[in-house]
Amino acid sequence: MRHFVFVALLLVTSAARAEDPLARTRIGFDGINVDTEAANHLDAWTSTYRGDQHEPLEGEAFYYEVCRPDLAEGFRSRAMLRKGLALVGGAIVLASLIPLVVGDHNEALVDETVTRSIDGHYVQVTDKVSNGALVDGAIQMGVVAGVGVMVLLIAYGLDSQPIDAVQAHDLAARRNRELRARIASAIHVAPTVTPHGGALQLSGAF
Repeated sequence: MRHFVFVALLLVTSAARAEDPLARTRIGFDGINVDTEAANHLDAWTSTYRGDQHEPLEGEAFYYEVCRPDLAEGFRSRAMLRKGLALVGGAIVLASLIPLVVGDHNEALVDETVTRSIDGHYVQVTDKVSNGALVDGAIQMGVVAGVGVMVLLIAYGLDSQPIDAVQAHDLAARRNRELRARIASAIHVAPTVTPHGGALQLSGAF
């Protein structure tokens, strides 16, 4: 009976040790267990992490962790494009405001000759009229600023992630299955003979 208890304790202890590597390396999503829960209801990314200490896997680090360097490169390219568009859009908006700071805010007047009827006689007189520069300048500023805002909106709407949340969940679940299989393949169970009888010997690299 004591030999059976010893073997049972050995099995439990070894199994617990076998779980430790997966606990340290498994990939998880905040708010969902990728190993037991389906991802069909996911409509947005949540924070990804590695191990029971929840080491953050941000940006391209997640794709390297699931052995997808091609997706990591895609994330990097999209992130750079998004940042570049944001910088360009911001620069255009700022440029549209320059006339407000350094421009002449006084309305320009020009001489214009017109014909008027005075006491039944038509005479030509000269009037001061606006050349419309302020209105034209305001329209141009509005157009330029609008272009800048559109570029900013495009940058804001561009997702840096090359895949959606469901696909990311599937990648994480598959990677966890691979890790679990690798750990299981490292465990070896073999019968052995001791001075007190037979037993099972478990060995492995954890």
